[in-house]
Amino acid sequence: SVAFAVGDRVDIIMLGSGTTSVTGASGVTVNGVNGGTGAIAAQYAAVSCVKLATNTWVLMGNHGGVS
Repeated sequence: SVAFAVGDRVDIIMLGSGTTSVTGASGVTVNGVNGGTGAIAAQYAAVSCVKLATNTWVLMGNHGGVS
């Protein structure tokens, strides 16, 4: 519900154990991920989400993405 501007970047760092997942809300496209979700599976690993256009983001970094 935050009005991010195109080009804004959100960094996400997984501090705990387990798996942290990044998933877009309904109507939001997250490019660079498999099945709409990017999973961070290592403690202290990080990803960045960059807004490309309205409701379109790309997830970059250490996640289980599209190979």
